[in-house]
Amino acid sequence: MSNFFGDSYKIKNRSFPKPDEFYTVVMADNLYKISRWAYGYNRVPELINANSKLLQTRIDSGKVHTDLGGIPIVYEGDLLWIPSAENKIKETETIDSDSPD
Repeated sequence: MSNFFGDSYKIKNRSFPKPDEFYTVVMADNLYKISRWAYGYNRVPELINANSKLLQTRIDSGKVHTDLGGIPIVYEGDLLWIPSAENKIKETETIDSDSPD
């Protein structure tokens, strides 16, 4: 299967991010892809929050993907914490607007 990296690049040798583990960014990664691989859907805000010390400086200096909604750029070799998936709100959950809270 030929791809951007040529025939010698093999996806099966790639390490994919998992919740509750550190992940080392590889070439062509971005936070959206990492989120989709780790959780199956977009949790970019949680990734940014969990790695705010590294990523906030990139946001402040304008190092963001303008084509991906302004998410911070990650570079090959960055070490990111992938937070737990336990505290997520399920897509089927709704919040009752009439609750007394």
